Amino acid sequence: MTSRNNYGYPKLEEVEITPAHKEELRFLKKVMDSAMEEYMRNNTSDTKETYRRAREDLQMFIAKLRNEGIIL
Repeated sequence: MTSRNNYGYPKLEEVEITPAHKEELRFLKKVMDSAMEEYMRNNTSDTKETYRRAREDLQMFIAKLRNEGIIL
């Protein structure tokens, strides 16, 4: 099997994503998508902040998984 680590991440043992991580990732994507749609409909500072936070939460979770050796 060839490595999926062709993106400059540290050479860690590749780890499969757990069902719990997969579900959390799906949830965070859904929250971000919902916040983005609301921001597109109602462009206010509150909806922009909600979208920014949701996007940031998703990015931080993905970074955490990648640091653990999980390549998405």
